[in-house]
Amino acid sequence: MAKRPPKKLVRKAKPKLALEPAPKRKEQIRLQLEPRAVRKRRILVIEDQPDAARILGIAVSMLGHDVRVAGTGVDGLELARAFGPEIVLCDLALPGMNGFEVAREFRRDHVLRNIYLVALSGYAQPEDVERTVDAGFSCHVAKPASLATLAKVISAVP
Repeated sequence: MAKRPPKKLVRKAKPKLALEPAPKRKEQIRLQLEPRAVRKRRILVIEDQPDAARILGIAVSMLGHDVRVAGTGVDGLELARAFGPEIVLCDLALPGMNGFEVAREFRRDHVLRNIYLVALSGYAQPEDVERTVDAGFSCHVAKPASLATLAKVISAVP
């Protein structure tokens, strides 16, 4: 059997390693600065999905705010009376008393009526937004909401 001649070693060019970190999006850079610039708010999260409630609560508290979480509309109203939030982030699809009913109850209550209500919903068509405003919400945020969106909404509250 004839021996084959040795193959020439071909050196492949090594990929160049980036020595500088990838540029961050403006949104990420702003988020690193905003928690220091934003005043601390009392925020109530009303969300029936335990994991979503926990994550949302942690995310908002990471922005530097004092957060409480309720799992139902009824519990949310009760906690709002005790906690006195400035802002409420409320899911619309709650069991029992849904988010629309929660908003109407907030607006009827003389103690709670001036709280800034944020609707959190997987539905964000114009008619969905109109329904939330009609129910008494101050604004509508589509789920899943990014941390940047939440920070922007919270910082815009007077």
